[in-house]
Parts: sequence; structure tokens; C-alpha cells
Amino acid sequence: MKSCDQILVLIGLTGLSVALTAGEVPQRYYNPETVMIQSQVNIIAQDSRGFIWVGTMGGINVFTGVSVYAITSADGLENEWIRFLGEVTPDTMWIGTKAGLGYYVLHGADSVRFFPKTKPYEIRRVAQFQQQMYVITTYMGLFTLHGDSLTPVAEAIFPEGTLLMDIAEWQGVLWFATSNGLYRWDGKTVTADGPDKFFLRMAVSDEGLWCAGSSGLFLKGLNRDEWVIPDEVVLDVDVVGDEVAAALFYVGVKRFNRHEPEVQRLITSNNGLPKTSFRSVFFDRQGSLWVGTDGEGLALLYPYDFKTFTAISGLSNPMVSKICRFGDSLLVATDAGVFYSTDDEKFNFLHESEAKRTWCVMPFGSNQILVGYDDATILYGRGTDGQLIEENQLWDFASYDVLAVGDSIWVATDKGLRLYHPDGHWQVFTDEDGFSSTLCQSLAVSKEGIYVGTDRGLNYFHEGLVEVWEDKSVIWDVVVDQEKKIWVGTESGLIVLNPDGTREAWYNQASGLPGTIVYSVDIAETDGSVWIGTNRGIAQLQKDQLKLLGYEDGLPANEMNGQAIFTDQTGVWFGCIKGLIHIPPKFQFVEHVPSVQPYQFWQDEHPVGQWDSNFPHLHPALTVDLGAPDFLNSGIEFRYRFIDQPGEWISLGTNTQLSLTNLTPAKYEIALQAHGVRRPNWGPTHILPPFVVEQPFYQRWEFLSGIFILSIFLFSGITYFTLHYRHERETMRRQHEEIVLAHEFNQQLAETSLPEINPDWKISVDFQPYNEFSGDFYFAFQGRGERFCVLVGDVAGSGLETSYLNGFIKMSLQSQDWNTMTMSTWLVQMNQALYRLPRSGLFVALTTAVVDRATG
Repeated sequence: MKSCDQILVLIGLTGLSVALTAGEVPQRYYNPETVMIQSQVNIIAQDSRGFIWVGTMGGINVFTGVSVYAITSADGLENEWIRFLGEVTPDTMWIGTKAGLGYYVLHGADSVRFFPKTKPYEIRRVAQFQQQMYVITTYMGLFTLHGDSLTPVAEAIFPEGTLLMDIAEWQGVLWFATSNGLYRWDGKTVTADGPDKFFLRMAVSDEGLWCAGSSGLFLKGLNRDEWVIPDEVVLDVDVVGDEVAAALFYVGVKRFNRHEPEVQRLITSNNGLPKTSFRSVFFDRQGSLWVGTDGEGLALLYPYDFKTFTAISGLSNPMVSKICRFGDSLLVATDAGVFYSTDDEKFNFLHESEAKRTWCVMPFGSNQILVGYDDATILYGRGTDGQLIEENQLWDFASYDVLAVGDSIWVATDKGLRLYHPDGHWQVFTDEDGFSSTLCQSLAVSKEGIYVGTDRGLNYFHEGLVEVWEDKSVIWDVVVDQEKKIWVGTESGLIVLNPDGTREAWYNQASGLPGTIVYSVDIAETDGSVWIGTNRGIAQLQKDQLKLLGYEDGLPANEMNGQAIFTDQTGVWFGCIKGLIHIPPKFQFVEHVPSVQPYQFWQDEHPVGQWDSNFPHLHPALTVDLGAPDFLNSGIEFRYRFIDQPGEWISLGTNTQLSLTNLTPAKYEIALQAHGVRRPNWGPTHILPPFVVEQPFYQRWEFLSGIFILSIFLFSGITYFTLHYRHERETMRRQHEEIVLAHEFNQQLAETSLPEINPDWKISVDFQPYNEFSGDFYFAFQGRGERFCVLVGDVAGSGLETSYLNGFIKMSLQSQDWNTMTMSTWLVQMNQALYRLPRSGLFVALTTAVVDRATG
């Protein structure tokens, strides 16, 4: 079964009446041979960033102004036949396909999320109404989105067999374009309100609801209902401001002002559109019109009212070298001969002779024209039937410019300057007469004389004398204004001379001209502005302000041709290497100043919604894909700088990626700007979300504070252990010395001398001290009567002090008179003596035994 769009093709082929307007409109094309993934365009939308989304039968293309991205099944599309695209909710592009509903988060990772349970449905449109998401499907009716499922709206009852095609909110209710007419729904009841016709698309404006369908374009207005375009198959409509555009099936695109709908301009294949059917139209925020076709891709129509004429308009050769008026006809000299137009729209060959390369065509008198071919210059006149016929071949070389001064006619040729006198004879002026060159290319006149542009300067010829000005310049064109100033187009810019030949001004690329070489210059009759044709586009100079037009604005080419300019009340005509350009009076220039918008953020080649706010010192590679949704510039350059950090702007050129690696620790806030390659003004600044690259751990204050404290502890510890070590060594040294002394002292006290006792007593000693430094000692003496006393003691510890105390006790024992001294008295005195000693911790353990022989 065929889709509904294909059925409309069959019912809309009859009854079409087309009123064509000639002249190509400025435009640009996109198709699978260039950037698109598929050539049938179903829907066009623009997101909040300004990027253009194009839905085809093979996926989605996203136009950022500098790049074109593709979104296909590899990026999460469950079905690549796209029916709907729209940012229904903020930062979310909703995607309706032939088999399901999905969405794309604009500032998220680079992928599509789909609702698996919606795959059985062919999604036509999505709208938000009273905080609820409503979805219409081609054959199943109206649904609401709950979670990941579609729930039928039971209250929305349409006649049986009704196909829902579009949905829009207007005047506080939902409107439906259907196969049976227009319906509105207030949330409770569905009501028919409009013609019983097949409607496909709708667009809302202050004027009303514009409805495109099989019977034409219908306005459901606030104050009136009318068929604005009757009896045509209109597949789509869009409105922006006062402009309305409608896609007419297999006919073209109609544009008009919504306040003057009766004045319509039809744009067809005669104006450069492909010969195919037109499925969709969309106005972007710049006012450009995007046209989607059925099999030929996408056309972008620029928001200008100038026209271009190429082979489509009858100029079989687009290399235009001269333009002029001859009566009611516009004459155009090209590389294939001379063409004429009586309506400034369609062009035909001037006559049936063999086409030749033509340098010049100019009126010669009132009823003749002079044509300078590559190999001859011929004079033509009108025959009795009005056709031009050859009257005379003047010479066998080319002529480049013709100028009438009174009854005389001046001709610039490649063999010098020629003057035709009223009596019919010719006069020739060459370098022998003072001219700087015989190659004369352009002519201009003042009351005082004539100016001749050559390949070796400007020659001012007056009263039989020749003055050579700007002798180092190739002069392409020359014109004199009302103030007698001479405007000279040269290979190095536009030079303005005073009547005496002195320079007053010089305009070049540094001054704002689009190109270095000025091929043509003329002064508009309507406003006195100076129009300039260069090797890189057109410029208008008015009140010292330059405004530019170029290929990016829709011109067929940037390179104009020498002297190929003509001004009259209809505007300005330029000849370029690819056709004829007509700029009407009061032409409005549009200054294209692109604004930067990020398309996708990356961290180490992984897509993210945006960069993290904090990164470690060894941060990932940070990249952002840049866009600049100005679709009229042929090339855009970017630059960036770090806010609050020293440094100038850093140029990215035409690179559409900003990559950051090896950033030093700091807080970063990055400003971005863009401008057209041929436009001097930078656009508004876009600031990326700030982020911080943290210091490495060894540079943080916490770590440094810890290191400082640890250093103090280490220093204190080292100092303590050093002092302790020194103390221990000193102690050990002293102990060693004491031990040596104690050893020597103990050697002297090793044997205890006992006092004399009764011979009847026999004493034997077996003394085995613990070590040579021990405090062990013994003593024995005879007391009063038959008493005999034995002492065994020990001085606590070891070392020199122990030895000294041991010796002190022994000496005390040996020095006593035991006949008079009692043991108890000695013990008291010794204890008192020991108590008075410094508190060294030493003490004496003493055991005494008394044997009394008298008592047994």
C-alpha cells in the first residue's frame, strides 16, 4: 500500500496553472553528491542553537553552518524514514519515524533515545498542549505519551477513516489537519471547523492558521477564512514575520507577504530550482528559505531580492563582458555572442549569425550598435522588420568600450583610441600621440576632456594634449561623478582622483573591499552610491561605508568582469564569469555576523553533554565541535581566548574543532567568536561553561601543610635521636671508664684484710662474687668477750659507684675498734652516712651473724 503522500501525487496532477517569473534567485544546493545522506526531504526544523535539522528517508542531516552531520541507525535511530522533527520541549529534538518515536538531547551525548513500545506506530507529529505530550500517527489516531508508551485519547473522536496529518496549537486549542478537513479539540470535544478538504500541513501566525492541502493553501484567520492559493496541490507551508512560503507540488514555491497575499511570486525550475516535486519549506531565523524536494535534495534560497541570469534564463554562455540599453532592450555581450532581452527576464541571441566571443556591445548613434568581437568590430543597424542587420565591419580587431560625446563617438580598442566624426571619418590616437599604451580598455568623459584607461595608466586627453596619471597601474574601468572626481578601477584597488590628477582616496582590501582587483565601477542613478565589481565580489560604497555581496550571498561567482557594469533606473547590472546579476534599487544588504554554538563536547574521544566542572592535573583531552548557524557564509573562521588570563585571541582559522590538552592548573572560562571569511566583523561572544584543572596533589596546600608538619616531626625526631644517641654514647663512655676504674679499684680490694682474732678461732673464706664489678663483700671481727661477728653484704648495682661504696664500707669496717664499737651503733652510723650521700639509687643489703662462745 502506498503512503498518503504518494496518493496525493496522483490526485494533484491536473488543473495546474503556473505564472513564471524569470531570473534565478540566489540559492545553494545540498544533495547526496555533496553532503546529504538521502535526497528525499520530508521535514525541516531548526533547534534552539540555530542548527538546521533535515529529515529524509535515510536518516537526519544536521547543518551547523560549517559542517553537516549525519544521524542514522548507527547513532540510535530505530527507523531512518523520518516523518517529524521538532524541539517540542526545551533542549530536546523529538524525532518521529515511520516506525516509532525517539528524541535527541541537544546538550547530551551524541545518540538518539527511542521508545521501544512506539515501534508499531508511524509517527506524524508531536505537540505539547497543557503540559502533556500529544502524538498523532498516520493511521491510528491521537495519543498521549506516558512513560515509554502511547495511550490513545478516547475523547478525541474523528470520523471513521480520518487520517491525521498535522497538529498545532492556536487560540488555546489543538487543531488537526486531516484527510477530511480541519478539526479543533479543546481537550473534551472534537469539532470540524473548516473546508472538507485533504489538509497536510499547518503553520501558525498572528494572521491565523495557514493550512496546506490538496486543494490549495487555506487561511483559517481571526477575521476571515479564504483560499489564498486555490486549486493547487500545496504540500507544505511556513510563515516567518510577514513572509509566507508554500510548496506547490511539481510546480515550485510561492512566496508572498501575508498582508498582501494577492501579490505572489512563483519560484520554479526557471529560477534555478530542480525539476522535481517540492515537499517541504522552512524559514530559518535569518529569513532564508529552505526547500525540500522529492529526490533532488535541499535548496537554500537566500533572503535577497536580487536576480541572477545564466543558461536557465537563456544566456547559453554565462561569461558576461558588457551590458547596455538599446531602446527598450537590454543587450549583454558574452563569450558566445550578444544576447538581448525586452523584459529584463528572458534572453535570446541578437541575430542568427555564428556565435563569437564578444568584448563590447554599445549603442552607436540612435539606431545602430557597435559590437566588438574577438577578431573584428562590426556596426549593426535595424532592418525594416526591426531585426538588426550587419551594416559595416569597421576593423579587424576588438573594441572594448564606446562613448558618445555630442555628435562624436569615441571607441577604445586594442590598437589605440578611435574617434568617429559626424562627417563619417575616423581619427586614431596611439602611443605616438602621447598615450601610455595602445591597449585602451575603458572610457569616461567630462566637460574638459576624456579619460582613457589603459594597461599602463590613466590617460587624460584634453585640447589635443595627453596627461598620464597612475602610470604604473592597469586601469580596468573609469567613471566621473558630478563633483568631477574620477573613480578608477585598477589592479590594486579603487583610486579616487581629483580633477587635477592628485589622489584623494584609495580603497583596497585593507579598506574593506572584498578583492584586490577592481574590474568595474559605476555610480547609481537612483541614490548616487558607488558600485564596485572586484575579483572577489561586489561592494557598494555609500557615505564612506562599504557593504559587500559575494558568492556566499548567492552570487553565481565572486569574480566580476572588466567594465561589465551598467546602471539605470531599474538598478545595477553586473557581469561576472558565470552570468548576469541584477540588483534592484533600495536593495537591502544583510550583514551576516555568525554566532558560535557548540555542537558536541568530547572528553578523550567520548561524547558528553558538556565538559566536567573539575579535572585532575592529568586531565583528558577536551574537544568541542563548533558550529556557527549562519548559512549564508561560504566560509567561517573561529577564534578563542581564555577569560581573565593574559593573552590575545587565538585563531582557529576554519578549523571547526577546539582541542585543549596539557592545561596548567587554573580555573578556565573560554570565549569563542566567529566571522565570515570575507567579512571583517566578528560575531557575538559565546562563553563555554567554566571548568577547573586541579593542581597535582604535591602542589596543594593540604599536601604542603602535611609535608611541613611531617618535616617538623622528622626534624624533631632526628634531633631527639641524635641527642639521645650522643647521650647514650657519652653514657657508655662514662660507664666504660667507670668500669675500668671499678675494675682497678676492685683489684685493690679483692682480698679483705681481717683484724686479729683469738687464736683459738680458725676462719676460712671461700669468696666467689657474681662478677668482678659486683658489690659483694664480707667481714669478720672479734667482739667483746668470746663473741665473734661475721658480716656478708651486697651493694646494689655494679660499676664505679658500687665499687666506691663497697670500698667505703670495707674501709669503715676495717677502721673500727670493735672492742669499743658495737655492731648496732656502726649500723646506725653507716645508715646515716649512706642517707647523706647523693640519691644515686644505691643501697646496701647486709647480713650479720654473731657467735657467742660463752653461751654456745
